[in-house]
Amino acid sequence: MDHSIVETSPARRRRVSELRYLRLVFAAVTAAWLLWLLVSADFGSLMLSQRLVSWQLGLFAGAWFLLPLGLMILWRKAIQIGLGVSISWSEGLKTQSLAWGGRYLPGKAGFWLAKVSANLASSRSVRSLTHIMLAEQILFVSAGVLVAIMLMPLNVNFIANEVLNLESASMDGFGTALDSVALRVALGLCVGVACLACIGFLKRHFGPAAGPVDWKRWFILFSGHCFLHIGLGLALFPLIALMAPASASLYGWAGIAAVLALANVSGILAIFAPAGLGVREIVIGTCLSVQIGLEPALQIAAFLRLTTFLSDMGFAFAGWLLATLLQLDGDEEV
Repeated sequence: MDHSIVETSPARRRRVSELRYLRLVFAAVTAAWLLWLLVSADFGSLMLSQRLVSWQLGLFAGAWFLLPLGLMILWRKAIQIGLGVSISWSEGLKTQSLAWGGRYLPGKAGFWLAKVSANLASSRSVRSLTHIMLAEQILFVSAGVLVAIMLMPLNVNFIANEVLNLESASMDGFGTALDSVALRVALGLCVGVACLACIGFLKRHFGPAAGPVDWKRWFILFSGHCFLHIGLGLALFPLIALMAPASASLYGWAGIAAVLALANVSGILAIFAPAGLGVREIVIGTCLSVQIGLEPALQIAAFLRLTTFLSDMGFAFAGWLLATLLQLDGDEEV
């Protein structure tokens, strides 16, 4: 038996090394593809040739810059609810800055490492911190799915004709049913219940044993993540209206918010993609290709990636710097 363990251990290390290599190759190829899209983009046709610096771009870049700050506030509250521990603003900012930049490592490893290494207290285990990190991800993903369900044009005719270029005349009744408010609400309730059920499961099996699940406060955190998704969509809509007015007119602000939420959720679920690289662009590009074509839509998605990347790096640097200044000033736990 000892011999088999010795034999399998190098094999496992080799598989892990191969997986890490494949992730790096995927990231490099995807980054090169996005760079090619940017270099070959006709920004004149995208209505940005004379307005690369515009209030529309500044609004979205600013909203994306503030996104990790909002997530950090919700994460601090999650720690209070789940672990009964309060952390300082400096520790929260430092952890979030490392995690936000660490999303770009293969497998999003930096995000996990930063979250579970938060300096809360010596009695807090990696297991407890992993419980909070998983709860945070479940909240963000579930909120994004809910926003997509409630705000996306769900009519089958719209999706089939406008997005997928399929004929769906025989699906009129089914499309009307899918577009009903009642069904959207029912699906939304299912998502909310499933999210809170997962939170309860994590609490019972990975969180501290003492105390019941505070459903009310977890629901408030879930609502906070929904507002973040909607806020990002509202900030993106003017920029899409500038770059692809036909798509913006067709979707409206609600549809654009749904598209961005769906793209962000897809990027998170794609564990192999650093910061959802490539996956988010495919979702956005496919949805925005309505009436403008796939190639211009992918170029817009690549431009949005460049914008969010710069905002991400800006927050990682600014957040770390501010956290250091707060620590020097001796901020207190809140």
